[in-house]
Amino acid sequence: MLKPILLAFFMTLSTQVNAQVRKEFVCNKWSQMDDVETVLTFLYDDSKPFVLVSDGNTLSFKNEFNEPIVASRLGRHNGTIDMYSQVSSFGETAIFYYFYKKTNTDKEPYEIIEDPSMVKLRRAGHSIGDLLGTECFKR
Repeated sequence: MLKPILLAFFMTLSTQVNAQVRKEFVCNKWSQMDDVETVLTFLYDDSKPFVLVSDGNTLSFKNEFNEPIVASRLGRHNGTIDMYSQVSSFGETAIFYYFYKKTNTDKEPYEIIEDPSMVKLRRAGHSIGDLLGTECFKR
């Protein structure tokens, strides 16, 4: 009898921990970075704003073609950026850089803002034209 009670307690506790980590943002549509134009540029113009959900281990959002994506966390790129990856149905791997902290350079020493109101999401693909980005704002 004690085991089911402990199991229920730990499940409740883990649900509460996950709920605290989950963050939602509203993102602008995807656009190519650095004014790079490729044959796919016109396709990205159809991109729409979307919701980004972060739970610490995955990012859920829509890609530049408005299709749902779930990217898995690879680890840290540095102290303010995490890396995520996603394998498409065609077997292509895309890497996403999630800028989830902000550095305030107006203070000395620099201040790291742990919970900024705006985050950035960048996608790096196989070619320079696959470098896409968007800005996302707290919901």
